[in-house]
Amino acid sequence: MKSLLFSNPAGFWALLGIPAVLLIHFLQRESRRVRASTLFLLEQLAPESAQGRRFERLRNSATLWLQLLAVALFAWLLAGPRWLRPDSAQRVVFVLDSSASVSAFADEARKAVAEKSAALATAAARTEWTLVESLPARKTLFSGTDRAAMLAALDHWHPDGPAHDPEPALRATLGLVRGRGAVVFVTDHGGPVPAGAVVLAVGSPIENVGFTGLQTDGDTWRVLVRNSGQLAVRRTWKINGREQGTLELAPGGMCELRGIFPPGTDRLTLELDADRFALDDSLPMVRPQPKRIGIIRDPGTSFDAFFEKFTGTVADRLPDRRDIVLARYDPFLPKLPEGNAVVVVEQPLEPGKLLAGSIVAENHPLVAGLNWQQLLVNESFSIAPRDSDDRLVSQGDRPLLLLRHNAKGRALLVNFDLRHSNAAQIPAFLLTLHRFVESVRAGLPDIEVLNAETGQSLADGSRAPDAPGFFDLPAVRGAAHFADGREADFSNASSADGVTGTVAALQLQNSEQDFFSPLWTLLLLATCAASWAAVRERKATKFMQNSAPLSCIFHTLI
Repeated sequence: MKSLLFSNPAGFWALLGIPAVLLIHFLQRESRRVRASTLFLLEQLAPESAQGRRFERLRNSATLWLQLLAVALFAWLLAGPRWLRPDSAQRVVFVLDSSASVSAFADEARKAVAEKSAALATAAARTEWTLVESLPARKTLFSGTDRAAMLAALDHWHPDGPAHDPEPALRATLGLVRGRGAVVFVTDHGGPVPAGAVVLAVGSPIENVGFTGLQTDGDTWRVLVRNSGQLAVRRTWKINGREQGTLELAPGGMCELRGIFPPGTDRLTLELDADRFALDDSLPMVRPQPKRIGIIRDPGTSFDAFFEKFTGTVADRLPDRRDIVLARYDPFLPKLPEGNAVVVVEQPLEPGKLLAGSIVAENHPLVAGLNWQQLLVNESFSIAPRDSDDRLVSQGDRPLLLLRHNAKGRALLVNFDLRHSNAAQIPAFLLTLHRFVESVRAGLPDIEVLNAETGQSLADGSRAPDAPGFFDLPAVRGAAHFADGREADFSNASSADGVTGTVAALQLQNSEQDFFSPLWTLLLLATCAASWAAVRERKATKFMQNSAPLSCIFHTLI
């Protein structure tokens, strides 16, 4: 069965014409018939004072009912009645902003989705609902035709991610809709979106004070507190639930808190008075215990000075443990150490000319994003590459950096002589060495205890939790704190509704015009004509009735 809908519900405001018509008919007064035998008596019948119109009893008349019918027909046509096609179908995708700032308006967002989804459901006979988050790494929250189940799935939405660009998620969902539905971006601020998507923003500027940074050094800690609002505030702060003092912050102001870990205490939680944005109101922290790594240098090489300088830049080293070996490669005694190592080719003879050709770096974690174009290398002996080696950096046909796997670890092969190259002055080379050391450190069996920001990538390939708190992973344990100052600033939060216009467009797309609209138009014209004729006839009748006595008077005088 077809459902009736209206493309312009505001047209029903025209029904206000009904009380206007009734008011006009209430104010009409019945004319009085006065007979006079002589003209001089007409002066005496003139009203002594004009009191205006008075409310009278509503008189039943054809004119009244015709005018009421005309108003009703006019309002009906203005409202634009249409019939929803029973075979119409659409897909509606709500893309939920995963940014942490939206958590301050999560309740408003859920309420707005409930209201707007109810309106969108009227635009087609069948609607398929989809709930996704704007961070691509997060899974789909709901997909199906049950709107109640879709609204229930909103409880599993926890916006706590970093600031990010939602455009990739919006473009992907636009491909699902393909012009037969709507893509709605639910956020806390307005902004441009790809063509075909609309914004449903539920934010507003609010005051916020929170922790915004943590630094630890042994037993001591330092924390920054920031007022991101527009008003001066006073906040009480606590450690593990015990009040420590009061902070007074000007608009946009910051202050620093300092302290130490008490003996026997390895974790603390700092707290501020709660406000609407809760993610930065608490800051958990642990006493850091980094993984320590042992680096051994082969003595008596041509690279002793470089090896010693490099090991001095590696933090948290153990003096005697052999986790990484720094060694040379002698072309006349070709032997590579087992286990994790950094091996540099030693050129025993005079080097050749500079290598020619373009330098190409592979997409490997050790060298990704680094600039190698300033590297200069002279021709020298080299280590023959194997098919199983990972070629990291090459110049022409010659590999400059290789990663070789062995039974006990991995070896980073520097396939040129550092003495005849400017590699020691190139940041990309030094960063690659440090990345290799940290990758070895991450693979050590020791447990690392650290403080991390929420969602931060950790050295072992895992990620810190998205919400503040303590965590315990197989290779890392510690505390995650929120420190994204951009998400804690609500000065640009705003509201916007792009769904209402979309509902009207979808209703037109999925419905057909009322078949009887021409008939209603003709009936309206006929009603107006009949009402006009009735009024005209009534005026003519009154004129004849009122002119008859005057005719008699004129005949008498003659």
